[in-house]
Amino acid sequence: MDSEVQTQFEKMGARLKVTVVPTSARLGNDWRVSNAEDRMRPVTVDIRRDNKGEYFELRRRSNVSVQVLDIRPSDQHLLLMVRGPQTGSN
Repeated sequence: MDSEVQTQFEKMGARLKVTVVPTSARLGNDWRVSNAEDRMRPVTVDIRRDNKGEYFELRRRSNVSVQVLDIRPSDQHLLLMVRGPQTGSN
């Protein structure tokens, strides 16, 4: 699944690094995330830079799936769908 998403980013001319974290882990333990709500989100997408230039960093919980629904490389457009675990109804 993650390699499929990476391939779609490459078609758009972008690099992607995916990190899968345990369901109970906090996604943002660094200075960029200022509150507990943001740290507990199931998916985060950020733009980072390394010695090769800019790249997208996608961090997702292990119980969440990410899929590319639409890609338009000429417009640098990519639409992601995130699916999490089903919760019980109220």
